[in-house]
Amino acid sequence: MVTSKSHSPPNDILRRNNHDKKVITFALLLAIIALPFVQVNAAGKTVAGFKNNSYASQGYSDAKIVVDGVYAKDSAYSKNYKEGYDVSQSDFFSKNHTIKYWSSHGSSAGYVYGDANDVSAQMTSSTKFSGGNLEFLFLCACYQLTGDGSNPRAWYANSMIGNNAVRVICGYHEQAPKKSDYMVAEEFITTAKTGESVKSSWMIANLNVYTEHGYTAPKDFLALTHNNNSQYSRFEGFPGNTYSRPGSSSTSILRFSYVNQSGTNQPYSSGSSDAFTSLNSIVVPSYRIQVRPLATKTDISGEIGHTAITMDSDEALHASQEWLFAQANSMASTLDGITSSISPIASNPVPSTGSIVMAEVKEKSSQEVEVPIAHVVSYDNTYNGVPLLGDTFTTIIDDTGVIYGNYKWHEVIGIVPVSTAENLTTVDFQTALNQAQAFIQAHSSAQSAYVDACEITRAALVFSPSQTDGIYTPTWVFDTTDEQRVLVDCITGSLSEA
Repeated sequence: MVTSKSHSPPNDILRRNNHDKKVITFALLLAIIALPFVQVNAAGKTVAGFKNNSYASQGYSDAKIVVDGVYAKDSAYSKNYKEGYDVSQSDFFSKNHTIKYWSSHGSSAGYVYGDANDVSAQMTSSTKFSGGNLEFLFLCACYQLTGDGSNPRAWYANSMIGNNAVRVICGYHEQAPKKSDYMVAEEFITTAKTGESVKSSWMIANLNVYTEHGYTAPKDFLALTHNNNSQYSRFEGFPGNTYSRPGSSSTSILRFSYVNQSGTNQPYSSGSSDAFTSLNSIVVPSYRIQVRPLATKTDISGEIGHTAITMDSDEALHASQEWLFAQANSMASTLDGITSSISPIASNPVPSTGSIVMAEVKEKSSQEVEVPIAHVVSYDNTYNGVPLLGDTFTTIIDDTGVIYGNYKWHEVIGIVPVSTAENLTTVDFQTALNQAQAFIQAHSSAQSAYVDACEITRAALVFSPSQTDGIYTPTWVFDTTDEQRVLVDCITGSLSEA
């Protein structure tokens, strides 16, 4: 009798199969548990930009530069960018994105509004940006962080407080940059990539554009942070610490801004229309100059902190000069003449000086007490008293020494005479002013009703780069309220826009 074989698996196979099933079930359970966690992280790495004004100098959008810059550094971010009629009111109040950059017009009543569409919104004392994904908010809009008017600064500070708090708000207490907004955005991303905190990167970026390019609006930057280590937070995925996100117990908000204490106009420039007449007496150079680049250098050796500085302005000036000469000496072996080229600034009677100040935000801005935390010293490179446009050296100094230095310099290696056939007389200030005003008036008539009438705010005589490499030409420069920059060549009389 033949007994049929059983088709049941042996016990050891059963045990293995049961074990395998348990492993698979456990793995599936882990996958199910992990799935929402991955989604939460993805939602927490989002960057959005909203461009609600028509300023896009040279085709660049400041909001898009920041969005693309964050994504380029860490592609794990999801990104969103809108401009013009794609922007809505709800985008301003949205808390869905970790990083949000908003670019528009603004007022000291807390309004933001566009000329690229009819979208407007108003910040209020009850608006809350805490409680969602939003951790970093950038406001390239005029007067949003001012303590004047309705004091919207206090409203924004209050909006940061709560569970899932906003770490940093960056913006401006006066006019925000217009034509130079994209420069600030580029400088910010470049600095943030070095490992500097968001707060510090915002201040450095604006100071660079102010000192190196001469646009005045960036000097009105202001940053709001919590009064704890979270003020040194970086974007996730960028170098450096991010620190814990503040909770509802963090209720003290600090503000950081720049103060120009000297306020002294250089002899070849004027910052008010009433003083423009003094420029009529300036003797315009009847020659061009030939230059060679010496160096462009940025050195970051410390964070802009929150400790009151005890060093006075004279000590800061000495520290900045020592740093500059150390740079010159270190490069002397490869760049002959750099020390002698820079040395004359030591006797410059009017360096540009100012301080970065900190204060705790109060409901009434008049109660805020500013404390200097760093000094800023900068010099213009000049030839026969006339600045070379864009040539500057800037240091930020606290009690530890120079924590930041930015350096761009050319050496003048000769004079290029102008032939009598080219031009018998140079263009004086009044002639250049008439040309500039006619150009600006024609330009302003085409502006949107949202934009105030454009006026000249600053005039200066400079040597500016010409179309020929290494040749700088005497030029009248006129800056306007909407950051137009009109250049009048003192030799040819030709007008251009920078």
